[in-house]
Amino acid sequence: KDKGKETVKDVAPTTPIQNHAEILYVVDQFYQHRIATNPIAFKTFDKEKSYSQSILELDKLIRIDKYTLDEIKSVLNFAVNDSFWQDQVYSLARLRRKSGNGETKFKNIYLKFKASTKQQDAMDAWAAEMEEK
Repeated sequence: KDKGKETVKDVAPTTPIQNHAEILYVVDQFYQHRIATNPIAFKTFDKEKSYSQSILELDKLIRIDKYTLDEIKSVLNFAVNDSFWQDQVYSLARLRRKSGNGETKFKNIYLKFKASTKQQDAMDAWAAEMEEK
């Protein structure tokens, strides 16, 4: 088996989840935002189950996939505000599932976030250069 190719079933936390309170806060903020912006989609929302699964998923993004909690927060903030991704992310519990291109949903969002950040940085640099002239 390839190292670094663990699946959700392969690796369970053997110790208590690190940063549990911080992860819980991120999960809570995500679902509060999603419920406020689309209450109909969350009419039958099972908070306890969703939070539990989401905390485990974010823990795996940190432990296995080696993302930082700050990266996760930034990517989720991008996702809920992006015209495409806001309609694609209703559950944090599915972020590590593979998409059609073989990457996880989270990695696809992460790559789009990084590309948009680079584009914004280039536009900011250009604007600063124009101001100097």
